[in-house]
Amino acid sequence: MALTMGTVRGVLRDATDAPARGARVEFEMPIPASAAGDAVLVPIEPVVRHTDEEGVLAPVSLVASDATGVTVPWNVTVARHTSAERRFSMLVVAGAQHDLADVIELPPVDMPVDEWAALVARIEEALAGGGGGGADGASAYELAVGAGFVGTLEQWLDSLVGERGAPGDPGEDGAPGASAYDVAVSNGFVGSEAAWLASLKGDPGGDGAPGDAGNDGASAYELAVANGFVGTEVEWLASLKGDPAATQILVLDAGEPVPEGTSPGTVIFYRES
Repeated sequence: MALTMGTVRGVLRDATDAPARGARVEFEMPIPASAAGDAVLVPIEPVVRHTDEEGVLAPVSLVASDATGVTVPWNVTVARHTSAERRFSMLVVAGAQHDLADVIELPPVDMPVDEWAALVARIEEALAGGGGGGADGASAYELAVGAGFVGTLEQWLDSLVGERGAPGDPGEDGAPGASAYDVAVSNGFVGSEAAWLASLKGDPGGDGAPGDAGNDGASAYELAVANGFVGTEVEWLASLKGDPAATQILVLDAGEPVPEGTSPGTVIFYRES
């Protein structure tokens, strides 16, 4: 069985652009290979090489990735004692010479072969075409206008706001909360609810400080003046004394009755018979 081959070589350098001396490079085909149309599968042994003092990897002949009729990438591991291990995958094209330093790092090697091959094809197509910047796409507003919307950008933005939805159903009643007594018990109070209520009453407070002396009130004379009296205090005092009442004297015959209407205090004299 003859399998087509490709060649890999290259000059490896580290992050400081110094030659990667003595780097261990291992090539591994993840599945057995067979020539197209050949039912015999031949395991492909890993190939291990080391770079020289100048970081040069001598040419390595490897089975082409498409030799089996299904594109299968080689897993490549580069390891140095001064840095972490690097793993990537690469396609080896039949009859081609590949520079390992130019290999594009692809997704993890445990990606399914068919997905990996499709991704490689897209990358190679993009590299071959040279790419280039595409034209800017239309904005959402421009797409809306193109679809028939008539109005300004602000009007279009306003049109994106839907109508207010109907109120939702009332929520279920919450569970009853704990009473003040229950809260007190949960915080360490020991005793009945009556004892707890009694504990809320504090001791009587002490007597307060004496208040300030009030202002002197107005005298009776000053109140009289404020209510219209005109005169001195002596005159006001004299006005408080009423006129003495006149004493009535009544003379009656012996046995004569006292007339009706006689004022109390009237002095009555009786004549002798």
